[in-house]
Amino acid sequence: MAHQMEKIRVVNLTKIFGPHPERAMILLSQGKSKEEIFNQMGHAVALANVSFSMLADEILVVQRLALNFWITFDHSYPFVQEVA
Repeated sequence: MAHQMEKIRVVNLTKIFGPHPERAMILLSQGKSKEEIFNQMGHAVALANVSFSMLADEILVVQRLALNFWITFDHSYPFVQEVA
């Protein structure tokens, strides 16, 4: 098998569900747990500082479970880098 090169790298991806994710990010950076943030703000920390990379021929499937509150998808703070 030939050596495959990394094609995509995601570094420190965080996804928080709730109306004020920037406030929850502050609590997360202060070391609060997902449970503490949920209990204090009602926000769900789905991903916290997740990093991964993919090879050129890999397929990534992202699946979301149904949640019992409204979700907005416009407050992610990812750094995605395509590797040449």
